[in-house]
Amino acid sequence: MRWSVVATVSEPAPLVAAFVAACVVRGATEVHLYLDTPQPALEAALAGVPGCVLIRCDAAYWRALPEGRPWAPSDRQRYNLQGAYDNSRVDWLLHIDADEFLSRGGDVAAALAALPASCLVAQVPVVERVYLTAPDPDDIFDGVFRRPNPLPLQAQVDAIDGAVAPFLRQGMTGYPSSKAFFRTGRGLQTDIHSARNVTLADISPLQGWQLHHFDGLTLQSWIGKRQRVIAQQPGWRSFAPARCAQLQAIAAEGATQDEHAALYLAIKQLSPARAAALAALDLITPGDLDLRGDLARVFPGLGFDLSVAGFDGCEIRYLARRPQGWVARIAAGLRRRVRRMRRAG
Repeated sequence: MRWSVVATVSEPAPLVAAFVAACVVRGATEVHLYLDTPQPALEAALAGVPGCVLIRCDAAYWRALPEGRPWAPSDRQRYNLQGAYDNSRVDWLLHIDADEFLSRGGDVAAALAALPASCLVAQVPVVERVYLTAPDPDDIFDGVFRRPNPLPLQAQVDAIDGAVAPFLRQGMTGYPSSKAFFRTGRGLQTDIHSARNVTLADISPLQGWQLHHFDGLTLQSWIGKRQRVIAQQPGWRSFAPARCAQLQAIAAEGATQDEHAALYLAIKQLSPARAAALAALDLITPGDLDLRGDLARVFPGLGFDLSVAGFDGCEIRYLARRPQGWVARIAAGLRRRVRRMRRAG
């Protein structure tokens, strides 16, 4: 049973290298990286990794679409994922981001082989990194992980989180839903978290596995990503309530870097009482990652700087995106819908 990974990436080299290393160590046949921004140094570092397939999402790449490069990052992800799925040569394809890592223990191929033949989408639940103490300046992968709380516990968990509860969706600053492996060769219309042309009967959990999400690898990166959303997506005020609350706090007139930092730590750094209360509900797990070990195995002799300062010092030349009006966004959405209908038909 062979499986591969696809990701659209625009992250500093240390994180992408750790991502590739983790996928290779866990047994991925191929790692398809769609490079959303140019990174020559990263490409050079990854060139010798067997099974690492690099696709530059440059102007020539996007000429395949009549409307050019999609506006929203999620639309670029969907396009790249569907292309990887349609051309896949393995049995299963996993779609995740560069800041997400599968559990380390166990045999992924064996777990996929054990799924019923009727399963078309295998779901992997997410856990999200939090801190029990101040973030370690020498380790961007420091911390433990928080599970999304079941909805029946929401009121209880909101009381535990207190003032930061409005910034969280089931305890997550990112997303609480699963990511997915897709069974290839079945004509699936893939999406970021599942597929559009499946039913509940087609979906099974991948038992015993979880996806470790580092939403905000550092304070600077967490804030920076939200500032880019504010600058580039005029409709961000219509986002889900928790996400919108985060963005509003970052966008607040006169808000200082110190206030941004205080927000990040208030959300992410759990007090002993808060951590104990969440642990009592089985919402805290240490995780089972060894990303430094994965890097050493796949990139022997290459010393990646995994410190906060080293990560924050990496320069990413994000492609400029001019603000897009509502008419253009609606038109682009209609074109995407037409493409999906043609593919389905």
